[in-house]
Amino acid sequence: MKIALMAFVACMFLLGNVKAQTQREVITINANDFYTSPKHQNKWITKNISLPFEKKMGAFVAVSVVWYADDWVEGRDFLLLYFNQNDMPTRRVNLQTDGHTEQVKGKHVSELIFQVKDANSISFHTYSRSRLNSLEIHFFDPGPTLKPETLNLKPPISQFPNFPISTRSVCTCPQPPFQGRLDWCPDGTCPPDPTPEFVPDPTHVIIHHTAGTNVSSDWAAVVRSIWDFHVNTNGWDDVGYNWLVDPNGVLYEGRGDGRLGAHFCAQNGKTTGICVMGDFTSIQPQAAALNTLAEFLAWETCDENIDPLGTSLHSGSGLTLMNISGHRDGCSTSCPGDLFYPLLPNVRQATQENIETGCDSEPLATPTVLAITFVSYNKISLSWQDNSASETAYVIERSDNTDDNFGPIIQLPPNATAFSDNSVSPGITYFYRVRAKQSNAFSDYSNVAVAVTAPSSSNSRLLNGGMVLISPNPTSGQVTLSIENQWVGNASVAVFDAMGRCIIPPFYEVKQSEKQAIQLDLSSFPPGIFWVKIIQGKEMGMYKVVKR
Repeated sequence: MKIALMAFVACMFLLGNVKAQTQREVITINANDFYTSPKHQNKWITKNISLPFEKKMGAFVAVSVVWYADDWVEGRDFLLLYFNQNDMPTRRVNLQTDGHTEQVKGKHVSELIFQVKDANSISFHTYSRSRLNSLEIHFFDPGPTLKPETLNLKPPISQFPNFPISTRSVCTCPQPPFQGRLDWCPDGTCPPDPTPEFVPDPTHVIIHHTAGTNVSSDWAAVVRSIWDFHVNTNGWDDVGYNWLVDPNGVLYEGRGDGRLGAHFCAQNGKTTGICVMGDFTSIQPQAAALNTLAEFLAWETCDENIDPLGTSLHSGSGLTLMNISGHRDGCSTSCPGDLFYPLLPNVRQATQENIETGCDSEPLATPTVLAITFVSYNKISLSWQDNSASETAYVIERSDNTDDNFGPIIQLPPNATAFSDNSVSPGITYFYRVRAKQSNAFSDYSNVAVAVTAPSSSNSRLLNGGMVLISPNPTSGQVTLSIENQWVGNASVAVFDAMGRCIIPPFYEVKQSEKQAIQLDLSSFPPGIFWVKIIQGKEMGMYKVVKR
């Protein structure tokens, strides 16, 4: 069969769209499910209750409790949650009401907590002058974050209906890279509020902590759990915070820029809320989180013309507050934690210093004209144009075989314009991109350059040199691929130029017998060296063709 190679203009790669699997369940306990302790008149106990989700999808299960009691007084009355393994307690939690939730008389909402690993039941003890009317336990399994985390990915504005066009000031403080909603909730099951209210000119930034876990292997899943807690337990329209920061310094978009949040005791007007994830009652936040916080605050306060060291009237509460305040400054709460709150003066000062030292500079310019300059079986060389005058480094990223698994492979000094990758293997397709870096800020990515390394030799069992013949070679245009082996089935054929660019996408030829001839037309291509890649099952071979 004759294949007209000119009919194909680009290579196409199929990407799987795998969705995270989440689970949610609510268990209700009525007053009759409690029995009185024979030793304590004001103590009621429940039997052990089996936990849901026999098969957990994610790294943890988030738990929140809503209890109903008419005369509950926190500090006088106590509700204890026990996680049990084989009916033996492994952890006791003294449930505290959530400082971010407006507590309605008779209804009390706990802080978000995380299920003990390997626990298989829970039970409750209450110490109260008045008996509980009922209790709800909300369980949420956020599933794994299956999509690789991609910093600096901002969701399109169309995801936020009626979002006003930005009128931010001319301040050039760069917005820190952040994870958009589809990064931390890749299956799209955490939608934003469809009817938002907006805050065009905030006067104050309010800093919070989650009072939750300080350790996690999947912080995006923690963000999903906070969204579920705020929406499905509290009944809010969206996650309460505008932004969140994890202990590694990764910034997450919550409600987003300019939206009215739910984080400041129903006095949210004229505020932006940012939450540093963790419980800072007895430990301090990580340095990476504080650095990102200061970078975010420099962008937010500079662009909104807020003095980070100043004080002003907050119209929603009627209080005179520091422009960068802690949650406790306007509400009856310990948030953002006893060991974080004393650091806020340092945070304000770091914000001011970021503005003074970094915000007068232009955003980092994107490197351009990324090109492959040399390819062999064990080396690929690159070059690009340096367009930035203020970068502190260049970061090279590489993806192997497909263009969807980029990761950094090296950080180069400023003003670098070339790099040779000696860690490649023969016969593999590599994708490269580069961006400039300054502190924790990055430029946009360059174009993507593609290269296919030459094979060192063909030792394929089915596709070695004795089983594949290309003739004539050299050729002026027409090429015959003669394949003689025992394989019967689809054979994939693709063509690459000498720089490793895929000039013809893979096509399939059905091999029905031991001998098969495939006619190729290379007459439309300029003289040079080309590589023909053949795949049969798990076997792969690459063959050089010279065109005169």
